[in-house]
Amino acid sequence: MRFITTTNVYDVKVDEVPRRQGKEAFQFRVSFKNQRGVEANFGIVEYTNILVAVDPPDFSREALIIYAMRSLGLKEPHDVRNGKCFKWGEDNYKELLRTTEYSENELDREILKLVDRFFQVYPNQMLNETDLLNSVNAKVSSIRQRLRYLTNRGILKVGLASPKCYRREPDTFDKIEAFLGKSVDVELHGGYFKEVDLPPSFDEPYVFVLMPLRQEEFDQELYRKLIQPMVQEATGINCWRATDDQNRRLITDQIYTQIKKAKVCIAEISTLNPNVLIEVGIALALGKQVYLFHDTNTLSSNSIPFYLNKVPLDGYANREELKAKLKGVKIPK
Repeated sequence: MRFITTTNVYDVKVDEVPRRQGKEAFQFRVSFKNQRGVEANFGIVEYTNILVAVDPPDFSREALIIYAMRSLGLKEPHDVRNGKCFKWGEDNYKELLRTTEYSENELDREILKLVDRFFQVYPNQMLNETDLLNSVNAKVSSIRQRLRYLTNRGILKVGLASPKCYRREPDTFDKIEAFLGKSVDVELHGGYFKEVDLPPSFDEPYVFVLMPLRQEEFDQELYRKLIQPMVQEATGINCWRATDDQNRRLITDQIYTQIKKAKVCIAEISTLNPNVLIEVGIALALGKQVYLFHDTNTLSSNSIPFYLNKVPLDGYANREELKAKLKGVKIPK
């Protein structure tokens, strides 16, 4: 089964843990794994095991997932570290089963945001109703009632082989966006990226730095000790990169939003990192002023992709030269 949030779709596995001698409670290990099947991405934990001890064991394994999430106060599985353990029994299980009270319109919006995310990740797969029931923190009867309403409105389409599944139509995203309007927390942008909220610590206005984020590819100290302070001194505004945002969400949506809201973008392209080049393309498509920098000891000007010929490009041979070049970064009026 799958657990869906507004930023990720997780494959969920529930395994019973062998009980220790003298232990009465049943234990289950609930494993969440995101759609890319990796444990981490840019230092953000994407895969977490939550050990849930249930006493008495009178709930289905599928229900354990949502109860485990609620009991830990989570919106995303990776909000906790591996091995987080929560026990519940007769004294507190009613509190854990309490659902959020939504108006009909609010519940419609919650459902559709999850439907949208699922089809963004798996555009050619069927969405199982059970996955929605486990992912929305509302009464099952209320969710099913709103699913019937959304189906009757033509926004959702049931599967041809099973009425308990939903399929994506060519106009599904358009219908969802039209229903949600522009006032939702997560604004929809076609079939690839979504604009998401940035944390208060990610102060605007800011210059956004596009660069490799692995030490073995690029010296990360160069950002903290040189690029960030020099850009802030030259422009008088904040300077951030992707990992300065500690909120956990789909990294592509996060970086898209960071680029979209930036005043200026700076890209370090010495290694021609594919992700950085894609981010440069996104920034240019959004009409952002982009400054390119490259280490001439690593990359010659002749090796720069020709699409970037019209973008301001500066080479540097050492840190002092880079410092001097960064002083030329300007904020457009």
